[in-house]
Amino acid sequence: MNLNLQKILAILLIPLTAISLAAFLSKNPGQQNLTNPIQEDTLLKGTWAGESICQVKNSACKDEMVTYHITGKNNPALFRINADKIVNGKAVEMGELEFRYEKSNHTLICESANGFWKLTVSGRKIEGTLTLPDKTVYRRISLKKME
Repeated sequence: MNLNLQKILAILLIPLTAISLAAFLSKNPGQQNLTNPIQEDTLLKGTWAGESICQVKNSACKDEMVTYHITGKNNPALFRINADKIVNGKAVEMGELEFRYEKSNHTLICESANGFWKLTVSGRKIEGTLTLPDKTVYRRISLKKME
């Protein structure tokens, strides 16, 4: 093959390769492959920080900056979340809850005496709610993975 033909083929193949790669990536935009339990475990475990905003105004609820520390348990579908609120720049422990991870919809679920927690994981973000037993949405949580 002569040198000019090789250059022409190279010039044509580079954009086609880029287009093919873009088409492949666009099928799952912004999503990480969460079908492998090791990847799920790695993604969820760690420190997440953000805000917990009250949805019931004129109540005892206060808007808070929060840090959630997520660790695994012996069961790969169970996770422990230890939550802190930040007060005057210092972490104040609020408590610990056990969550079940539902792979099908990338959701952490916890049913406690205080209500129903539903946190949806999307890459390095978690968004969700705490809903009271009477179905009132009490808090909206928005977190980003630290590290």
